[in-house]
Amino acid sequence: MRHRSSTGHAKDLLSVASSRMILGLGPPVMTLTAIAAAITGYNEAVLTHALPLWMPLMQVSSLPFSLTAPALALLLVFRTTASYGRFDEGRKAWGLIVNRTRDITRQALTWTRSPDDYAHKVQCSLRHAVAFCYCLKDHVAREEDLNQG
Repeated sequence: MRHRSSTGHAKDLLSVASSRMILGLGPPVMTLTAIAAAITGYNEAVLTHALPLWMPLMQVSSLPFSLTAPALALLLVFRTTASYGRFDEGRKAWGLIVNRTRDITRQALTWTRSPDDYAHKVQCSLRHAVAFCYCLKDHVAREEDLNQG
């Protein structure tokens, strides 16, 4: 329920400022943005006659601005690829866990021989297999209380 709630988006948005990517790319991007905004503001002031007419319009090469775009695009691609890689590894690990849990359950069913101990032993082993999944979820999610699962 915690991962499906809409309040999780607010937490993610608040954590953007502490992101390593933002902290690493923030200063150069903000510097270029500030320079572009200052030049745009200056040119607008000259064109609207807020500054004296003898002041020239500033023209800046677009090269610094166009050089940052491929770097940001590559960074985004690498981050997306790394994120998908982590997701895929998690998906494979969960699939392996599901298959091994099914194997253990199948072995528990073949382990019991007589019908009188079938119910107790099988039910006990099946409860442990289910409990393993909940314990693993709580361990991965770092939740404190296993009784809440």
